[in-house]
Order: sequence, then structure tokens, then C-alpha cells
Amino acid sequence: MKELEKKVAEAELKKVKDEILTYANKDELANQVVTRTTADPEFRHFIVLTIRAITLMRTLEEENND
Repeated sequence: MKELEKKVAEAELKKVKDEILTYANKDELANQVVTRTTADPEFRHFIVLTIRAITLMRTLEEENND
């Protein structure tokens, strides 16, 4: 990864983290998910799988709508 790409990715990651933490500070369940994801590697893996499934479902929906 080039230095500029790395800086852009780091800035985007910071924005996403800030948005997650802002939401988690307002919502108890979101706060619990953030806390558990940070502390529990198996739960983190579950969250990653869930995100992958959602991404794949959206991709398939977009393909079906084209």
C-alpha cells in the first residue's frame, strides 16, 4: 500500500471508529456489542461473518435488480 493510500485509509478508519463510538455512547446494546467485539475474538469473528453475509446479500440483490 502506498503512503498516500495508507493515510487515506487511516483517516477513513478514524471516521468510522468515531461514528461507531458516538452511536455506542447513545445506545446500550451498541455499547455492549463494541465492548464484546473488542474483548472476545470469537464474537469478533461472528461479527465479521455477519458483515460478509450482509455484503454478499446486498451484492446479490443489486445483481437481481439489474
